[in-house]
Amino acid sequence: MQQRPSEIMRLIASVLSVSPEAALREIRDRRIWGRVALVAWQQRVGGVLLSRLRELDVDVPDEAVRELSAYARHVREANRIKIERVLPVVTAMTREGARCVFLKGAALLASVYSDWSMRPMVDVDLLIDPACAEIADGVLKRAGWEPGADLLRPDFFPRFHYEREYVTRSEPAVRIDLHVRPFRPLRFAFTIPPFAFMDATTAAELAGCSVSVLDAEMNLIHLAAHAALHGGRELRWLYDIYAWLRFHGDDLDASRIVDRCRAFRLEPAMRFALTRVKETLGPAGALTSILARLSKRTSMLDRLVLWQAPHGESRHATDVMVNSLSIPSWTGRVAYLSAVVLPGPAHLRQIYPHRHFGWSLAAHATRAIRFLAKPLSQGATS
Repeated sequence: MQQRPSEIMRLIASVLSVSPEAALREIRDRRIWGRVALVAWQQRVGGVLLSRLRELDVDVPDEAVRELSAYARHVREANRIKIERVLPVVTAMTREGARCVFLKGAALLASVYSDWSMRPMVDVDLLIDPACAEIADGVLKRAGWEPGADLLRPDFFPRFHYEREYVTRSEPAVRIDLHVRPFRPLRFAFTIPPFAFMDATTAAELAGCSVSVLDAEMNLIHLAAHAALHGGRELRWLYDIYAWLRFHGDDLDASRIVDRCRAFRLEPAMRFALTRVKETLGPAGALTSILARLSKRTSMLDRLVLWQAPHGESRHATDVMVNSLSIPSWTGRVAYLSAVVLPGPAHLRQIYPHRHFGWSLAAHATRAIRFLAKPLSQGATS
């Protein structure tokens, strides 16, 4: 009987854990190395799996080794290109007063992962002070980076939206996600102090350059909350947390981590992510100690945010509802909702580029039709 992807993912996770023996026997007995290599590729842990198999000196069929090795080479080269393109603009932004903090993949390549094949990156995530968004925008544009699609209104980023993407004009394209806040849900724009993450940094070395990354405890919070707010499904993100916990062992201050999560209203996200890590990969470092301190009693809004966050704009109506409930002032809610209902001309031109008399009305109508059609198309394919 063919193994389902979730079963293969379970076996891969067991191989990556501290107790791989049973999983390795099952893979060998069922002769499913090809399936394992494919799912490891899909879950973006092919490089770290290859490294683990070499560490354990496992006899793996040549075909599976070739597939994992090809994946690892591709990831290593792609990461090299990304970092080489990004470091000069980070230096330029810092020189002009827009200090950057590396997040997620790039920060982990500067610390936990010794081989750049072990952690693929779709893009490079940078965190900056919202007040420096215009400076960063100018530096990136002068360096040849194109901003992504126009948001609802010119001031929607950084006021309501947490990031903006920039892409190189040259191939292969490299993307920066420029964050002004660590997380997408608007709730956290009001529960996390503006400089809580920007000020909790340390220096690290990346490709021979000194860069800023989050300190050990804040980075764990970021990795865990990010994974939870994306549904906790991808093995790559769960393994990041597991590897970080093992890397730091018992050095992490569990009480301080929990106090920060409570103050930031991130307790539900932290509990969800660490529980997923424990179930998938097993306990590591301070995980059990942190989980024991996290409260199970949280507000309805915090649970609602965690429920909605993985769906993002695919559930546009509930996304807008949760975001508007998260804004503490009525004036802020009105400003947010007016931007959602009546976006600016640049955003509308992306939806309806045909210019004619009455184009604005046509653009709004097109947008409304797409909004109404989205739930129907999702229902038809589910």
